[in-house]
Amino acid sequence: LTYFRQISGQWTKEIVWDNSFSVWTQDMALDANDSPHILLVQDNSIYHSFKNGSNWTINTIPLPYESGEISVKMDMYGNPQFIIPANVGLHYGYRENNTWKMQAVGGASGYPGHDNDWALVNGQYPCIAYYDQVLYSLRFDAQDTSSGGLRVSNSGPVEMNENAIFKASPIKGCNQR
Repeated sequence: LTYFRQISGQWTKEIVWDNSFSVWTQDMALDANDSPHILLVQDNSIYHSFKNGSNWTINTIPLPYESGEISVKMDMYGNPQFIIPANVGLHYGYRENNTWKMQAVGGASGYPGHDNDWALVNGQYPCIAYYDQVLYSLRFDAQDTSSGGLRVSNSGPVEMNENAIFKASPIKGCNQR
């Protein structure tokens, strides 16, 4: 895995992980210090690579299921959060007290595929839009901030008659919660 960045108009190349294996999917986000956090999926694991001073650190997050494309965002505290579709539904992952946690998103059934988008409201609370391929509906889920927990609550389906193709920005719906 190689990371490229531009410094003073010159491109530099850093080897993050000197290991030849096929990567299924990856995504990257920068924290408040412009340090990269790369999440990549290979086999049944997510690998979180990030800069620790001048060195790269790699943590492994086990996945107990087949998964699809990962999407990562940095929260206001500098922690990566991600969503990942799987053959058992859509999942949301986050770091809490240096421990990775994952949970199923609301009513995602079957394999929600790649038709999803999300945002962090106020840099902290996930708001997720996705197409439920079993119920043939567009769904929006958001974190229940009233409980103070990291529970994702289902806001229910939006009826649709055709396959959904969307690039959702679910911020409006989440700000009203």
